[in-house]
Amino acid sequence: MRRGATLISTLVGIGFLAVVLVAVVQLHALSGAAVEVAEARSRALMVAEAQIERLHAGGYASLPAIGEHTMQVSALESLPSATGTITVSEGPAPDSRLVSVTITWRQRPERQESRVSLSRIIARGGMGG
Repeated sequence: MRRGATLISTLVGIGFLAVVLVAVVQLHALSGAAVEVAEARSRALMVAEAQIERLHAGGYASLPAIGEHTMQVSALESLPSATGTITVSEGPAPDSRLVSVTITWRQRPERQESRVSLSRIIARGGMGG
């Protein structure tokens, strides 16, 4: 009787350990995917910020015309399937423009699209203007 109970206890323990190990492996896989997404979002933000800073440094006079413009592909090489747009619109004050940079990418074909967007007001006569 004792021998059978020990065998059953051992099998239950092994089963419990297997369930715990499967959960740990799944958690590890999910955390790896979350890190991958966070890294891509960070890269996209850095690209968008760099583009906004370049436009600001060039000043009001060198801004593209009002409308939507495609970003250079070289700035987006670090992101999978990325596209970028620069949108210039009238600003809230005279002689100002609202500049928005939007980066869109798809981490993997089966995942939904991700997007970051940064905006800045650039005025004539302001810093860099």
